[in-house]
Amino acid sequence: MLATYPRDEVRGAVLRRAAKLSEKPELTFRVGVDAGSAWELDVYADNTQCLKRIIAGDANGPRKWEEVKVDLSQFAGKTVTLRLYQRVLLPNRTAGNAYWKGIELK
Repeated sequence: MLATYPRDEVRGAVLRRAAKLSEKPELTFRVGVDAGSAWELDVYADNTQCLKRIIAGDANGPRKWEEVKVDLSQFAGKTVTLRLYQRVLLPNRTAGNAYWKGIELK
């Protein structure tokens, strides 16, 4: 498991990797958030936004986990730079750590 929090809250944190994609590419992973916290997940392939989602924990309770699947079929066979952003400046939300597990590119 990887835990992140951006050093610069305006820019956010980014996980980046260049990869040559298969003929049926899919990116899968799990993301987590602590109770009462939230952050925004943005996934880009080169400069195309593929996913934007708010990851929010319940007010009380344990860390919440979500499964994420990103269809990358429009980039099949190409070499792309994948970027996963954690953004924490969300209106009316308490910023928190992002937790990442099992990142897999098929």
